[in-house]
Amino acid sequence: MLSRTADNLYWLARYVERAEYLARILEVTQRLTTLPLAYVGSSNEWES
Repeated sequence: MLSRTADNLYWLARYVERAEYLARILEVTQRLTTLPLAYVGSSNEWES
């Protein structure tokens, strides 16, 4: 039973990590689609 529980926790952690990765990719994609197409100068989102 303990082995099965450990195995389930391992796979749960892998799936959570995969979901987090996909969420980051989606966030970057969304941010890139909202950026203006032309250079805006110092108000560009990528400059700090």
